[in-house]
Amino acid sequence: MKIGDQIPQLPNRNRWLSNNPLPKFTQKPLLVIFWSISCNQCHSLLLKLNQFYRQYEENLTILGVHMPRSAKDLPMGPLYSFIETSKLEYPIYADHKLELSDAFGNRFVPKYYLFDEQGILRYLGAGENGIRVIEFQLKRLL
Repeated sequence: MKIGDQIPQLPNRNRWLSNNPLPKFTQKPLLVIFWSISCNQCHSLLLKLNQFYRQYEENLTILGVHMPRSAKDLPMGPLYSFIETSKLEYPIYADHKLELSDAFGNRFVPKYYLFDEQGILRYLGAGENGIRVIEFQLKRLL
């Protein structure tokens, strides 16, 4: 994906891991983060996103996408346990068949995609520094 692209079709099937239903993606920006349970850097960033979720809940939708990096990331038990112990509050999708990853053209974690309220990609970033820029870009959208 590149800046200006429309968001790919989001899944509506049975791989949602959180209690949250598929969120409504209209009328507010959407932040999608691809992460993996085996990515240590991702763990602290996901907790930071909990803060974003609470701070911008009225103006932002966050979607976490678990993208396995190896077969070790596929068992669902540790994934559910991590989500519960980390108290992740936003919807999480298990992309174990890499369908959403392929639709985004994504192969890295952590990776961030920020879409405006019309579903147009306005920012993409990766790594630990990407989350710092996200907040700046988000404030520009709001």
